[in-house]
Amino acid sequence: MLYIFDLGNVIVDIDFNRVLGVWSDLSRVPLASLKQKFTMGETFHQHERGEITDEAFAEAFCHEMALSLSYEQFAPRLAGGICRVTARSDCYHA
Repeated sequence: MLYIFDLGNVIVDIDFNRVLGVWSDLSRVPLASLKQKFTMGETFHQHERGEITDEAFAEAFCHEMALSLSYEQFAPRLAGGICRVTARSDCYHA
């Protein structure tokens, strides 16, 4: 998986509500319940630091959130669901 470090939402706009909505639809877990449970806890931080794999993160996170999603359902929704390219990214060409 390719990672781009974006400090301060310069390149991508991160919106976890969008991905929680998709996961709610896929899992039939009420969105309000997911929003209440969602936290950037230790599993999230372990993944951010590269201490656990994407697959291990998906499994642990789904367990914590009571989501019955496969890795194939989870991963693209996380990457594509929370990130949207911002208009400001047009200013940054290599």
